[in-house]
Amino acid sequence: MRGLASGVRPVRSAAAGVWRRMVQTRAAAGRAPAGGQPPAAPSPWPAPAAASIAFDDVHNFRDLAEAEPSILPGRVFRAAAPVSASERDVRALFTNLGLKELIDLRSTDELRSLPQEHFDVFDGVGFTRFVRDIATRRAVPDPLSTVVTDSDIMRVHIPPLEKRRLYRSLLMRMPLKTAAYVVATSLVNKEAGRAAAIEEVNAGGLEGLYEILLDSAKPEWVASLQRILLAAERGRPLCFYCKAGKDRTGILAMLLLSVLGATEDQIVADYARSDAWHHVALAGIENDSRVAALDRAKFERAPAAAMRHALRYVRDAAGGAERYLLDAGLSADEMARLRAALLRPGSGGGGRPAKL
Repeated sequence: MRGLASGVRPVRSAAAGVWRRMVQTRAAAGRAPAGGQPPAAPSPWPAPAAASIAFDDVHNFRDLAEAEPSILPGRVFRAAAPVSASERDVRALFTNLGLKELIDLRSTDELRSLPQEHFDVFDGVGFTRFVRDIATRRAVPDPLSTVVTDSDIMRVHIPPLEKRRLYRSLLMRMPLKTAAYVVATSLVNKEAGRAAAIEEVNAGGLEGLYEILLDSAKPEWVASLQRILLAAERGRPLCFYCKAGKDRTGILAMLLLSVLGATEDQIVADYARSDAWHHVALAGIENDSRVAALDRAKFERAPAAAMRHALRYVRDAAGGAERYLLDAGLSADEMARLRAALLRPGSGGGGRPAKL
């Protein structure tokens, strides 16, 4: 489980040292109990100041309230993985903004392939990982992965895009003859089979990737939204992130903003802000030297058209975001509670999800 539950590892960087001292001095605020559940007692919301913070090495960071004025600021943030955060960044994230919950959307392979220094910023925090329950087909906490520390901060790993699931989804979406060719070729020549699969990835582009995320990761989206709800109701500021903070993070932001009544234009505008941060993140396959044919230019952007396609796909496939989430397992009561916890009183934006 190297790199996943890094809270039990020795401090190896200046930022991690700052983090360790912060954990020790704030332990009295409440320990995250076993099972990955945050403390029940809410803490006062810190004064939101995300827009005024100049980070040294935290990228693509913003308050979700910047997308829709009726959303309460200081509650939910989105970002690229803050793996290179400086000492000043650590203080800004966990003291100024008061983050208590971190939802890590990166794949298991991504985490396992990273060197230890990428996890030093999380040193000393609690950890749990969500896995698919075979019986219920839901994403649930894995008790064997849970690490309890003196910190009142939890990092929760909920991976919506695992490498095997990506390849399986690709095969299911291919015409039968194409899928048969890829499988047969892989049995004889793995390199040729991999090249054929990457050709399909390139052909689908971001639009195809987002369709796969929406089709194959429903349990993870529901688990993430339920975690956001739990944190919001308990007064625990939360940040969710993936590697680049645009694809997996963008889909989760789209679903949450939809529940909170944001318009399509607001959702697209929030997503398109990530276009300035050019990074490719495909569950780790982008780092595999054997897939050099990957069209990186196609996957490093965040064009408005890609999110409009995702919104249209949800509307065409399920009748809208609310129906999509209901079918996925998020209840109407949970959606109402998200609106109650995250929208300004009397804002008028919480009556129903956006019509997408």
